[in-house]
Amino acid sequence: MRMPVYDGGPPGLERMTPGEELWGNFDLVLDDRGRLAVPARYRHLFERGGRLVLGADGQVELWTTEGYSAASLAYTEQPITTLEGRRLRRQRYGWAWEVELDRQGRVLIPPKLRQKGDLDGAVIVWGRGDCLEIWNRQRWEEQEAQMEQGTAN
Repeated sequence: MRMPVYDGGPPGLERMTPGEELWGNFDLVLDDRGRLAVPARYRHLFERGGRLVLGADGQVELWTTEGYSAASLAYTEQPITTLEGRRLRRQRYGWAWEVELDRQGRVLIPPKLRQKGDLDGAVIVWGRGDCLEIWNRQRWEEQEAQMEQGTAN
């Protein structure tokens, strides 16, 4: 199954002004209840909530509500009458959760997503421009090695 590509263009970033793309990386820790502190510089983007979704590479993604809706359009390009179209929709919408910030600026990652993403304790939060990726530390190191290997060729 070929995953659709979303270029993160203006429709997905409509609440963001120039310079508010989601960038940088953060070493953070999930607490014992599965809550993750959203980096302070991005909390204002999630004041009205957001979406958590399982990413294609085993990470969990935190999207603004608007960004998630815009990026999800790529998952509906294949007709629902095709097997690929149905699978893409199941992947995108079945593994999505609505989230809200608590008073400390944290989001609760549901147990099913924590399990799928192998998230427990220390995590890496990586800015991708259109969303924040939340990685198991070991998975991220493997991903990073693959990226470095690809740029060395």
